Amino acid sequence: MFYKECDICYEICGDGFNMYQYECDDGNLNNYDGCNDQCEVENGWQCAGGTPATKDTCWRLVRPYVVSAYINPKNELITVNFNEPLLLDAGWEQSNFDMYIEGTWTPYNFTFKMLYEDELKKNANSSFIFEIEIKDQIRGRGADILHL
Repeated sequence: MFYKECDICYEICGDGFNMYQYECDDGNLNNYDGCNDQCEVENGWQCAGGTPATKDTCWRLVRPYVVSAYINPKNELITVNFNEPLLLDAGWEQSNFDMYIEGTWTPYNFTFKMLYEDELKKNANSSFIFEIEIKDQIRGRGADILHL
């Protein structure tokens, strides 16, 4: 909607009513959901459908993907790097995420736990760290592959 100040009307960003003075208005002031806190379409997103009576809907043009993953020398931590910062959904649970190691001795017996999960639900980050306990020795040079 608009608010009036000194006989000039200004559109309100984040109220879900797109009066066409901003690129988008998805009804909130959250970043990393396609329409940022300044009501600008974020890189890698497209938004449409907003009218003076309805909010915009935003969708990703390219899905996030893993660019690299590293296991520390003691095989205790895995750092997974994505192509862009990601924000975990408030309802996200580790059971939604799967990881396995494929190789000459498949299946490998291991457990993993995401570190800093609560922080990643509040602040977007492009690196995620997992604590891992591998109960089998990983064998072979380059033959074993980590899948996320």
